[in-house]
Amino acid sequence: LQYVYRLVPRAQYTSGKGSSAVGLTASVTRDPDTGHLVLQTGGDLSHIVVMSALVLADNGVCCIDEFDKMNDSTRSVLHEVMEQQTLSIAKAGIICQLNARTSILAAANPVDSQWNQQKTIVDNIQLPHTLLSRFDLIFLLVDAQDENYDRRLANHLVALYYKTGDENGLFDLIFLLVDAQDENYDRRLANHLVALYYKTGDENEMEQLDMALLRDYIGYAKTFVHPIHDEASSQCLIDKYLRMRKAGAGYGQVSAYPRQLESLIRLSEAHAKMRLSNVVTVQDVENAYSLHCEALKQSAVDPSTGRVDINILAAGMSASSRKLVEQLAEAIRSELSLKKGVSIPIKKLIAQMRQSDFSFTREFFDEAVNSLVKNEVVVRMGDKVRYVAAD
Repeated sequence: LQYVYRLVPRAQYTSGKGSSAVGLTASVTRDPDTGHLVLQTGGDLSHIVVMSALVLADNGVCCIDEFDKMNDSTRSVLHEVMEQQTLSIAKAGIICQLNARTSILAAANPVDSQWNQQKTIVDNIQLPHTLLSRFDLIFLLVDAQDENYDRRLANHLVALYYKTGDENGLFDLIFLLVDAQDENYDRRLANHLVALYYKTGDENEMEQLDMALLRDYIGYAKTFVHPIHDEASSQCLIDKYLRMRKAGAGYGQVSAYPRQLESLIRLSEAHAKMRLSNVVTVQDVENAYSLHCEALKQSAVDPSTGRVDINILAAGMSASSRKLVEQLAEAIRSELSLKKGVSIPIKKLIAQMRQSDFSFTREFFDEAVNSLVKNEVVVRMGDKVRYVAAD
């Protein structure tokens, strides 16, 4: 996040722990000179309108760290920004709409700092699905136990603090940490290190871009490149969307919504802009589709089936979990209907349901009961429930 903040023009950085709804949006204050109420969005009081983090990042990127630590009232202001690219203000008689055409780059930690492979992303980071579904791409950075990866990471971190004054000293230190019995890893590491110090003079050789040059490149692309779709790329987008819709038809679930199509449009335009092209090609759409599918494979996989289920992001629950809740609700309805209007303690009802073939969590049970209450089938009174629907 810090790297993107330093790299991208008009970028803003904030932390979920220290952010408030006022800090992200605006507040109403009294001008010290005129005494009139004015709209303030953070900064110097000498300005009538001073932009907040989201408004300051207009046509840029707003980086939010510790996204899971942000309270719900603060996060709620992001819904309009991510959907409409505007920020509506209605305070103390001041009503206005500010531009907030910003990209949101956020990082969140799982519950208890440990990713549970048996839970969905909604359960792991406990963010509302209404907000998660607004992100075009969601990637998981899981700390998997991989000896080769751990060794490479340790090599890099140690090299940051170890200074010998001799380029060979870095080689000596790294090879001390390498397991000599891992021939493939040794060869890959040796090739990488030799490539750092050996230049072939080949004009086609790829080199890392300097940050200043990369910043100018991004600024130029955002300012002067405005790609549009041609007929071929538009048809390709339609085909990809229909393909995504059909993917879950065999399992009786919806695998894509219009929001996914909008994501493909934005990603394909971004890929064309990266090429400094004013025309979105079919290849741009293909690359955007590949990137989008890869993100879904990481963030929208149903742990119980191993299949991608967009309902996890769109509805907060997979189709298989939703089916289980419906079956559990029907079992609860049948059990309560036999009691002829007698109130039953919830703990007793849970124990009775667990004696059946159902395997469920308390969250699923509460979801099933809430659905019955919403449909006016049962009534909930404290820690008891009672059947009220007429047979």
